[in-house]
Amino acid sequence: MVWLLLMASSWAQDFDFGESSDPVTTADSPVGGLVRFAGRRRVDGRQRWVDLGPSASLRFDESGRAGQLFGEGSIRVNGAYRLEGDPNAVVRRYEVEPQLRELYWRLPLGPTTWTVGDVVTSWGVADLLTVADRLNVTDHSRALFEDPVDTFSGQNTVRGDLYLGDQSFSLAVVPWPLFDRVMDGDHPASQTPGTRLRFDRDDLDWTPEIAGRWALDSGPFSVGLMGGYVRNRAPVVTALLDPSGLRLTRTHEHYAYGGLTATAAAAPVLLKAEVFYDHDRPVQAAPEWMLEAPPSVRQVSTVVGADLNLGRGGMVSVEGLGQLPMEPDDRLAEPDNRWQLAVAYSVPLYNDRLDLRAVGMWIEPSRGIVGRLDLGYDVTESWRVAARYTVFSFEDDEIPLDDDDRADLAIEYGF
Repeated sequence: MVWLLLMASSWAQDFDFGESSDPVTTADSPVGGLVRFAGRRRVDGRQRWVDLGPSASLRFDESGRAGQLFGEGSIRVNGAYRLEGDPNAVVRRYEVEPQLRELYWRLPLGPTTWTVGDVVTSWGVADLLTVADRLNVTDHSRALFEDPVDTFSGQNTVRGDLYLGDQSFSLAVVPWPLFDRVMDGDHPASQTPGTRLRFDRDDLDWTPEIAGRWALDSGPFSVGLMGGYVRNRAPVVTALLDPSGLRLTRTHEHYAYGGLTATAAAAPVLLKAEVFYDHDRPVQAAPEWMLEAPPSVRQVSTVVGADLNLGRGGMVSVEGLGQLPMEPDDRLAEPDNRWQLAVAYSVPLYNDRLDLRAVGMWIEPSRGIVGRLDLGYDVTESWRVAARYTVFSFEDDEIPLDDDDRADLAIEYGF
């Protein structure tokens, strides 16, 4: 069974990941599902359909004496590629996509819990700008259009958790890593237009990844100390000259990290912080340096934020992020320093049948602003209509997102 879970989760490397709404299981049935028809369209600059078609999601959650078996996945049919006349290679690869988010077996044994499979491990406390979640896989085609947690999918993991009162100790081992989903080739969201990224898993040295955490949750305060030796999830692209020409290859090298998380609650406010240090983390080189070994940085990343619960008036979240390298490096594709500020407001309306959420984000040094407005209306207990509008404004002309304002509309049926 363990072998089956690890093999099934390894297939997810070539899949799309997740949907923004989750199927819900009930006490009467371990199975829940969601059927959706969605349309997503760029409405500014590079106008086109991004997504158009149905999808079906399924979640299974069964617990018994042998532990818990949990799985969540879906399949999506996207007619936008054929409608927009994208190349046949894109249609064949992306028109019908199975999606696996999690598949794992969990067994409690005394004060311990053991988990094996494809599982999301969330050790961070920030919601909008987290830097703590290093094990999960991210779908970059959905970044900025959704919150980070909604873009995560599980990592192949063997994890043990030990609980002693208000303390916990966790150790996670990744024997077969999965990496972030990044579009390439002729895909409309490609980060390397016209060029497929070469990636051969046989080129990886199979040193397992390992990460651990100690956490203390005592009343209104919590703190966590963690660290690990993992691979960079996002690809670092390098160039190689051979007799056939120039080839681009995605690489995923190991680096060490350590950090802490903390929260403090004093109703109606929750304060939160994440502080992390990366040691020799591989980063993307500027084009003129891509024929050489990728540069690495020693970097400190800090997130501080607060949530304000206004009761029936909704919830306000504010988070700020700063990243500072220990030494400057002119070879980097992006500037050394990075600053972000994110603000979110959400409120239920109309007897909790209408949900409104607004998110704004300021990004430096790209001099960018991202705004997102979400509306969801429960027509019945099973039927729901959801709409989203995302707008981008970047002063940096080299960032194509400035032409990617998008309008989304979905009709959903949950069971």
